[in-house]
Amino acid sequence: MLGLIEAIILGLIQGITEWLPVSSSGHLAIMQKVLGIDRPLFFDALLHVATTMVVGLQYRKDLAAILRAVARLDLDSAEGRLGILVLAGTIPTAVLGLLLRSFFEFSFANLPIIGAGFLFSAFLLRASKDKSGIARPDLRHALLIGTMQGIAVTPGVSRSGTTISTGLLLGVDRMEAARYSLLLLIPASLGALVLEATQVTVTSVVPSIVGMIVAAMVGYASLKLLLRAVRTGRLHSFMYYCMGIGVLAILLSFTL
Repeated sequence: MLGLIEAIILGLIQGITEWLPVSSSGHLAIMQKVLGIDRPLFFDALLHVATTMVVGLQYRKDLAAILRAVARLDLDSAEGRLGILVLAGTIPTAVLGLLLRSFFEFSFANLPIIGAGFLFSAFLLRASKDKSGIARPDLRHALLIGTMQGIAVTPGVSRSGTTISTGLLLGVDRMEAARYSLLLLIPASLGALVLEATQVTVTSVVPSIVGMIVAAMVGYASLKLLLRAVRTGRLHSFMYYCMGIGVLAILLSFTL
């Protein structure tokens, strides 16, 4: 059973690590192994929804414009095209999430896989250093970024770091890559919540709500820090942390 203190700790970790390119799921999985916390997948999905609400707040004008364009079937406008691209990018994410669900669930308890995920994140952050083009996301970008988001369900693989780095490597403008990647996360998080909704229990409701509040409040600060790192071209700086935590996770696998 998930306790209140555990929910606060996990919510704090989620809020700090969700938007920074350091894999919130990887940190939560490591904490689960170290502290022995039994974390329901539904609670994990709730934490992602809480921090996703922060993105909704940050990009509320974009979301409102997309919804208006879709409601008017104005798919030729910039907002309408962006809505289509978010939908297109969600498809490969959903397909991979469903096909590899058993592997992803297994990965949460496997420290070597988690460590490898962190090292993969570090590699992508390094590869995208100094990469930034002038392009806006198109269908090809959407499908590739969506595919990488699906792979990033693996704990240790940062969703923000992976998707933004992929956009940079494809020549997308750095702030456009960040905006698209963050908007793409919204349907993915909501889909994960629906998928795990059957696991909710009455005893987990209060801790879940508290965890969500903590994650959302802290997540607001980490999102601002992420966008600043992207804007100043310093996103790759987090690769050193990912390398360190990746090696640590692998070493811990020999003792836990």
